[in-house]
Amino acid sequence: MTGRNGADITGRDRIDAVFAAVLALPDPIEAWTTAYGRTAGWDSVGHLQLILGLEEAFGISIDPDDVFEMRDYAAVQQILERRHAIEMGQP
Repeated sequence: MTGRNGADITGRDRIDAVFAAVLALPDPIEAWTTAYGRTAGWDSVGHLQLILGLEEAFGISIDPDDVFEMRDYAAVQQILERRHAIEMGQP
């Protein structure tokens, strides 16, 4: 997938966009610092919104066991890579 400026959109870019939209982050770059219960908006409702956003962004269905493991940005990234073979691209 290619973005507006012609650069390839990575898996990391799509995760950042979902986190920024759901958690109303001022800058998607801040997404990697987020965690359940420590980030404003990432409560039980925000968690479900993140899962739904990720499923839509990647066209996947996330296993309920994985939903509970997705407690911070790093865990989300690892599960998407491991379980769904989503390439994150360069940081």
